[in-house]
Amino acid sequence: AHPPSNPHPTQDLLGGGGTDGDMAARFARRAAELEAALERARETISQLETAHATDQKLTRSLRARVAKHERRGGSDFEYLRNVLLRFFLLPPEERGPLFPAIASACGFSSRQ
Repeated sequence: AHPPSNPHPTQDLLGGGGTDGDMAARFARRAAELEAALERARETISQLETAHATDQKLTRSLRARVAKHERRGGSDFEYLRNVLLRFFLLPPEERGPLFPAIASACGFSSRQ
């Protein structure tokens, strides 16, 4: 059992009957509307793809920085801990040479 065939499917799609010229004009308007909507969608997709690529690049960069700090943080902290332990165990008159090592491990500039 097939559904009854529509003798004028184009007329229904374009909003009614009328002369061939009316239908052609409605068809042309509708085609132009759809093409404009398609172009807007393509522009939106392009913008979203660009933003996504930028976000992915930033995410990779931040992950690399976090991993670097995690790797360095452990070793830097361990180094600083050992230097401070030596500093506290030394007599006060022998602590001077450890100041540059402490400053370096803490990331101080030469001015600080």
